[in-house]
Amino acid sequence: MSSQLTHGAVEAMHKGQQIRTPLVQVIDVKKILGPNGQATSPERYRLVISDGIHFQQAMLATQLNELVNDGKLQPKCIVRLNEYICNTVHGRRFGGPSPSLAEGTMPIKGLNPYQNRWTIKARITHKSDMRPFNNARGQSFLFSVDLLDAFGGEIRCTFFGEAATQWNDQIEAGQVFLIGRGSVKYANKRFSTLKNDYEISLDKNALIQPTEDDPSIPFYKFNFVDIADLGGHAKDETIDILGAVLESGAIQDIRTQAGNELQKRVVKVGDSSNAQVEVTLWGEQAAQWSGDRGLVVLFKGVKISDYNQRSLTVLRTSKLEFEPRIPEADRVREWFETAGQGEVASMSRNDFKGRGGGGEGGFGGGDKRPWDETRKSFAAVKQVAFGGQESVYFSVRATVTEIKHSRDHPPWYEACPTEKCNKKVTSVGGAYHCTKCGATHDHYKPRYVLSLNANDHSGSSWLTCFNDTASDVLNGTTADDLLEMLSRPQGESQYEDVFQKALFKSYNLRVRATQSEYEGENKVKLSVVKVIPMDYAKESKFLINSIAKYITA
Repeated sequence: MSSQLTHGAVEAMHKGQQIRTPLVQVIDVKKILGPNGQATSPERYRLVISDGIHFQQAMLATQLNELVNDGKLQPKCIVRLNEYICNTVHGRRFGGPSPSLAEGTMPIKGLNPYQNRWTIKARITHKSDMRPFNNARGQSFLFSVDLLDAFGGEIRCTFFGEAATQWNDQIEAGQVFLIGRGSVKYANKRFSTLKNDYEISLDKNALIQPTEDDPSIPFYKFNFVDIADLGGHAKDETIDILGAVLESGAIQDIRTQAGNELQKRVVKVGDSSNAQVEVTLWGEQAAQWSGDRGLVVLFKGVKISDYNQRSLTVLRTSKLEFEPRIPEADRVREWFETAGQGEVASMSRNDFKGRGGGGEGGFGGGDKRPWDETRKSFAAVKQVAFGGQESVYFSVRATVTEIKHSRDHPPWYEACPTEKCNKKVTSVGGAYHCTKCGATHDHYKPRYVLSLNANDHSGSSWLTCFNDTASDVLNGTTADDLLEMLSRPQGESQYEDVFQKALFKSYNLRVRATQSEYEGENKVKLSVVKVIPMDYAKESKFLINSIAKYITA
């Protein structure tokens, strides 16, 4: 890609030379904020552009803002500059070319898989332990580091094979290196929470050169989110938070779906936004937790969950540090010593005290879901406000009017028979292979994915029932029962009767609404998580009270 760029254009423009329609790459796009932290009016955008040799900052003319808003102008894109002006600001050319690039290095934000020759100068901000892995040539080793450069770019870098064994004992967090001749590829987000679409792989041919410390490269980069603002962030997004420990739950021993023993701990953390949230730690991080009440703790790269309304999960790639030496920590300490001793709003709906170690559990008397117990109609559900969350929960009284089913397309999928696995299996030569637990079985277990239509006074909606709730709707008939019916000579009529007998029954349903985007439009999917048979005495009282409220309103 770099061969397409107009090499030398940045330096020439900086010197006042006219370059006709140069081709450059956009490295970064940032909205400029005013002194109050709000966007300027009109909005202004600062760009970083590169010609493959040098890069410089630039301001985007406001009449071109729509290119950013429409997503046409974004990092990594290639643009042709038809018109431009190089201004002098405070006695110097605005956006002069960086001297570091003149030395042959480039910013991390400029890396992409299509470049063959590149060198970056970056600080090691985190280093993992070296661990073995197996490939076609046998066992080898790897370890990973997180890199940060002077321009705020971060990227995960993994050392493989000889590079790993050679450099493992020589690299420490905090050191500055020149790194090049590596492979840039799309990042595996399972192993990295950095805000970068790419990652680097290094082997024995890589350039790895220690260099003098560079004070222009920071030792860390955090994008802290106030706990009170978690509702405005999407589920599964990874964020950084800085808070004070308010409470530490007891360590719990649980068994995973794969049958492994794992330790878990839930803690509460609050910050100066006067809000608190539950944070779940796993494995060694749970066992080694030593956070006494009032200690300032930094979490980098924790995942947002919508369980219990809003909570956070510490990942294997997350970083945790007590009493960090950063200015923001002083503000948290001051908050804890004053307002933190009083009432603190919780982003997590329920307290974790007494919660079992088995996860979310059922929905009986110990229901911990963030239910909106105000009954909603289907018409109201279609207008529900998600408030930044991907999921909301509610109750609805409805009558089942249609259930999708056929012999050719039964309402279940072929699941792994291993207890608690439930992963869909792949049919291979009459056997069934599970990619999750790695086992191959001679049979599968059918698990419901039942689609039904239900009506109330306002209209109808399609809902999905999974294994337990589908069985409740079908009067206790399991997917195994239906599969066995279809195997009998006269079983198809019995199979059909099961669905007919389930129609036109009314229930109080507890429903999870999930919002997603499809072809630019927001879609809401409804899943039934609890089927409650109708108690007509209670329902009558509910209707009488509703009528009374309507009359007096």
